[in-house]
Amino acid sequence: MITCLQFADDVVHVQLSHAQRIAVAVMFCGVQPADLRGEDRALARKLFGDVDTVNRHVRRVCVAVLGRGAGKDHIGVLYGLYRMATADCSGVGLGDVATFVIVAP
Repeated sequence: MITCLQFADDVVHVQLSHAQRIAVAVMFCGVQPADLRGEDRALARKLFGDVDTVNRHVRRVCVAVLGRGAGKDHIGVLYGLYRMATADCSGVGLGDVATFVIVAP
């Protein structure tokens, strides 16, 4: 299956900053901060704190508190498009509409 970063690069051709790429890799692609090296690992520490491993159960919910201009809309829409394009919709019944919801102030 294609990852969210591959989807950004190869399908929708979205330009992400270095920090956004690290955030997407950890939040949506299953990358563990401990597996990152060098500048990527240092940036992950700034973004996520002193976290080496993210439990798979915790990955079911993503809450991001970001400042103005951090790209949260950009990342949120990217993830929404990615999930809509790659989701298994076999459980959606006839006449039902699969949806993705982003809540933001």
